[in-house]
Order: sequence, then structure tokens, then C-alpha cells
Amino acid sequence: MSGIVWTGQVNFTDSSDVATTGVATLTLTPDVGVSNLPALVAGEPGFPPTLRNVTVNQVAYGTTPPASSFTLITAGGPGTASVYDLNLYVNSGATGSTGSGSAISSASDISGTPTNGYTVVYNSSTSKWVIRGVQTGDIYSASTFTSYAGSATQTTLATITVPAQPFDWRPDVQGFARATGVNTQIDLACYLNSATTGDQVGYGPGTTSNFTPIYLHRAFGAAIGSGTYGRVAAGSSATLYLVAKQVAAGVSTSWSVSNSSCNFSVKVNPIPWT
Repeated sequence: MSGIVWTGQVNFTDSSDVATTGVATLTLTPDVGVSNLPALVAGEPGFPPTLRNVTVNQVAYGTTPPASSFTLITAGGPGTASVYDLNLYVNSGATGSTGSGSAISSASDISGTPTNGYTVVYNSSTSKWVIRGVQTGDIYSASTFTSYAGSATQTTLATITVPAQPFDWRPDVQGFARATGVNTQIDLACYLNSATTGDQVGYGPGTTSNFTPIYLHRAFGAAIGSGTYGRVAAGSSATLYLVAKQVAAGVSTSWSVSNSSCNFSVKVNPIPWT
């Protein structure tokens, strides 16, 4: 069919309401006669398809995956969407390069020497991770005690040697002993690294005549806080001395302690890292 050439007048009626009704009348008036087209009516809106099931199949990197495909489940129509199942094929990512095998301990933000049983903690003052021993203290106890009978002002009943720890710590001591005597008082004390000049880390006051057990408790001879009193440095062993002391006036009075009545132990109490 050859092209149609038309000349004449074109008129829209009801065009002011097209935005809301979607309807307008187009009137074509040729130079001779009248031509009229029926009203143009908006169709039903179309809807995107609905994917009911999507199955993703991973294909090894470097291989060509099969073409993905749609399967029509329900055909759509005016005002309704078609329903499809999608079978999708995608490649897995490329295999990463083999790592260098460098140990964490060799990282630039790690300091310290790797040691069996140690762990990594953060030091905010240096902004580095530090390799340090786990702060868990054990309990050590004396296995041998010495009996005493006489009038000395002090005698050592037992000692405990604690091996070096990978952290600073203070001793947490406890124990007991039964002393006998007349008109005298026997106390228990625990000293660190010397029975005469060491820091006092435990004490237990007795009573006159000492017929009841004397109990040793944790008791430092000076304020500790963050200071060095009663503190054992990391990497250093320590020896704790359990002593009995005659403290009443006129100390020449005889007294005695039986080794079968004694008990003495110490718990390693780690000092928090700073």
C-alpha cells in the first residue's frame, strides 16, 4: 500500500482531561468532508515477570558456564505478570595466590619472643601486639615442716620456692600452725626472699599461751598499689619463708611448734599488664 497523504484540520476534544482519564477524541477534518476516529482508550498496565524459583549453579573458574535459562510457569496477561523459574549459571572466583607463610610473630606490629604457651595481647602505649605469657597463676605448697622447741624470738617452719613466671606477680599466702607456751604469744609471718629482711606478705597474730591454731593470712607490711613491695618480677624465682615469732614482752619464755600441726601454701597472683 502506498503512503497516505492527508491535508486538513486536526481537532482534539476532551483533551483537557487526558491526564486522569487517558481518553481523548481525535477529529480529522479534511479539506472536503469529515473523518472521525473512535476514542483512544488506555490499555492495562504491563507487569514485570515474577521469578518463582532461582537456582544458582556454580561453575569452576576458567570454564564456560552453560547458558542461563528461564522456564515459563504461568503466562501473564492484561494486568497480570508472567511467572518464571530461573536456572542461573555463574563462575566461581579465581583461586587466590598461595600465601608467603610468614608467621604472625614476624609482623611489623608484633613484638616479643614466641614461646610455647604464650599468647598475644595489645599494648596501647606502644600501639603494638605483644607476645606474653598467659596470666594464670598456680598454687604451690610446702611439703616439709620443721618442729621447734626453745625460747628463740623467731624460727623458720617451712619454705616454698616458686619458679620464675612469665609475668610480674605477688604471693597470696595462707597457712596455720599450733604453738604452745606459757605467758607468751607466738605469731606467724611470711616473708619474701629472706626470713629476716624480706618484704612481709603474710601475717597471723596468735594469743597468749597459744593453745589454739594460728592462722596465716595475706598481709603486706606496706602499701603495695603499683609499687614494688611484695612484687616478684617476671623471669625471677621467689622463695617464701613461713616463720614463727615470739612477740610477748620478756621473750625468753620457752615455746614450741610441732611440724605435724603446720600447713603453708602460696598462690601466684599475676599483676595485670599495663
